[in-house]
Amino acid sequence: MELRIQGLSKSYGSQVALRDVTLELMPGTVALLGPNGSGKTTLLRCLASLLKPDNGGLWFNGLPYTQNFPWLRGQLGYVPQELDFPHNLTPRQLLEYLGTLKNISESGQVDYLLSALGLKSVADRPFGRLSGGQIRLTGIAQAFLGKPSLLLLDELTRGLDVEERERVFALARKSSSGRLIVFSTHDPPDVERFTEQAIVLQQGRVIFSGKTEDLHHHIPGYHF
Repeated sequence: MELRIQGLSKSYGSQVALRDVTLELMPGTVALLGPNGSGKTTLLRCLASLLKPDNGGLWFNGLPYTQNFPWLRGQLGYVPQELDFPHNLTPRQLLEYLGTLKNISESGQVDYLLSALGLKSVADRPFGRLSGGQIRLTGIAQAFLGKPSLLLLDELTRGLDVEERERVFALARKSSSGRLIVFSTHDPPDVERFTEQAIVLQQGRVIFSGKTEDLHHHIPGYHF
């Protein structure tokens, strides 16, 4: 399984968000880094097939995105930066509904994800009564639902406390075999502790792609 990105470019009017991004990513956990405005969210939205690039191509598992959107969307899970769930729904109701839409036949997935992310005690409480961290964790749970091959997580740990972060990365570690997980973050400890690979964007260009442990050797003094 491989995600191949070739010459990807995207602009919003006169503002260039991505400039000729070329990457080849294999299964594992990959951190996407860069300052605000560097193109991280735009890249993840393109990879999630929510945004059409101006130029370049994308291939997943050897198949081009442009010819395989229905299949591709069945293979990926995505968490955007901002989440807006109906206030009257509960985490359990949302996950069960999405599980039905995804034709998930395996029983127990919803309960497993609620438990793994520490949500069992609030699983039947409406979103309007949940904290921002609990809502974020539910968003992460829905991305893992169905055991997708490609997970795209924008600002993965945004708004989470230390214990919630640990739960998320424990779930990611258990789920990483044969799967590609790409997440953006601004938290250096998360990158150094939990990822094998890192990509750094700056003004829409890739300035580093390789092993996380090599990042500081290639970009001395780099701050996440």
